[in-house]
Amino acid sequence: MNGEVRGVAVVTGAARNIGREIALELAAQGCDVAINDYADAAGAEAVASEIRALGRRSSEMQLPRNQAVAPSPKRPMRPLVGKNR
Repeated sequence: MNGEVRGVAVVTGAARNIGREIALELAAQGCDVAINDYADAAGAEAVASEIRALGRRSSEMQLPRNQAVAPSPKRPMRPLVGKNR
């Protein structure tokens, strides 16, 4: 990626491997990142901590694979929306 990206990204499977690398790269390029990894809560928290260390906002979620959830006024991504860095 070239230049700084702004916004919020949601990365699934982000606790390890390619998902982890994508989440860290998005953060390095300027995105705040919501981490989802159903199978590895500790790994998701570790990646979220790495992202926060880069100066970006991050939170982790554990949503079941069969549950489609999108941010909405009733279910906002509170740790990422409306807070100062």
